[in-house]
Amino acid sequence: MNSKYVTYRRARPSDYEGMVKLQRANFISNLSAAEALDGFLSIEYTEEQFEEINNDAGIAVALGEGELVGYLCGASCGYSKQFPILNAVIQQFSNWTIRERGMTEANTFVYGPVCIGRSFRGTGVLQGLYGTIKKIAGPRYGHCVLFISDRNPRSLSAHLRLGMRDLGMFEFNGKSFHLLCAAIG
Repeated sequence: MNSKYVTYRRARPSDYEGMVKLQRANFISNLSAAEALDGFLSIEYTEEQFEEINNDAGIAVALGEGELVGYLCGASCGYSKQFPILNAVIQQFSNWTIRERGMTEANTFVYGPVCIGRSFRGTGVLQGLYGTIKKIAGPRYGHCVLFISDRNPRSLSAHLRLGMRDLGMFEFNGKSFHLLCAAIG
């Protein structure tokens, strides 16, 4: 699919149902081992949680062929602390700098999850979503931080191609994750 036929904008309440549907189709427990190699989600949100996130830092969506084909969430540290893994990541901010500026809860948002429909992967949709979330969250934040499972090499590779910086590995509940960050402002 050609990404020039995809449009991007901030999510609207009418998008949340499509986001839940896309998320369900890409949640790890709903995929075969072979399908998971092409990327997966490891967290599920309700429509209500998507609304909370969108009202917080924001959600970028990609629309193609008359339907929602991708989304990228951005949440403040205050919102994200309710999730133990994200709280653990936030507690490490003092260890990192980007462009010689320290990461703080005030200047950093949590990037993700990001989900792109299978037929739209590798077409530039991730770059479009990333550009859109930077426009949505950039005026308020200077940095973003994210984590990617070490079992999700496709997502890691795609985010490194965006120019994100790999901060190293992070262990949580016996699982390994890559920590990444980027300057967005």
